[in-house]
Amino acid sequence: MSYCAVNFALKDFCPDIEDVKAVESAGGDEGAVQNGGGKPEAVFFRFARNGKFADDLPLCGISLINAGSMRFRWNETNPNRRRFFSGCGINYKNVVPVELVHSKKVCAVSSVPLIPSANPAQAELTRFSPESGMIADGVISRNPELVPAVTVADCMPLYLFDPVSGAGGVVHSGWKGTGIVAEAINLAKVLYGAKAEDFCVVIGPCIDDCCYNVDAARAEYFSSNFGGGCVKKIENPQNPDFPFQLSLRKANLFVLQNAGVKAENVAVCTDCTSCSPFLGSHRRQTRHLPASIDLDTRLKSFTPMAAFLKRV
Repeated sequence: MSYCAVNFALKDFCPDIEDVKAVESAGGDEGAVQNGGGKPEAVFFRFARNGKFADDLPLCGISLINAGSMRFRWNETNPNRRRFFSGCGINYKNVVPVELVHSKKVCAVSSVPLIPSANPAQAELTRFSPESGMIADGVISRNPELVPAVTVADCMPLYLFDPVSGAGGVVHSGWKGTGIVAEAINLAKVLYGAKAEDFCVVIGPCIDDCCYNVDAARAEYFSSNFGGGCVKKIENPQNPDFPFQLSLRKANLFVLQNAGVKAENVAVCTDCTSCSPFLGSHRRQTRHLPASIDLDTRLKSFTPMAAFLKRV
């Protein structure tokens, strides 16, 4: 039997998302959070358990392009983030961000502010504060008041929660970081005594294989490490230097299966960020830029989205 999952689109939780209209004020329920102009700024969706969406588990959230940039750097200030999270009913001091480095590093946090543990390799970070400057691509915690958050814009957000141990979090998985969700699960095993079979996982919106062409070297790397099913040869590629399509979803399903997560506890969002105008996308929003443009300008020319876990 093949490893399968529950598939959904964001419009299943926000029916009018493609019309860029507000659906309902989120409060604590799934749906859309709207701004003062009546446009949705975020969508909340559910974990699946035993093949069905579970309304007794935390909410998975993602900001939409209407919310503006959720760019995060420790040496920068982005007032829009505070405004956005406050609009979602979240106390911004409880948001736990990381500055991304496209790695497989995951941080574990328990409370605010940060006091490093005596042995951070074996015990979790006990407290968190903006001065901590965490550089990583994922956050997990058992503290229900904390809101783990990463940013994405074509790369994949993966949300995870174990209702037995209470461990939950979110990770950012680009092509370099594929496999980070298994690292998060393994860290939860060490710190919280969690078990992979108890985890529920949501694969969030990301660039799909319809828009993600790669070269032979990257195709070989993925087929060798994450199964041949995540790579497809293009018969007549428009660019012969990129003759393969890559599915980050299939690669991460391979990771989850091998990690021991039950298929009936995995939900997959089918929206492609590059195809969807209501989602931020590095590829879609920067394709018009000349190749000569500097990196900083390019990085500020698209809309990073916040992906986060909301428990209370």
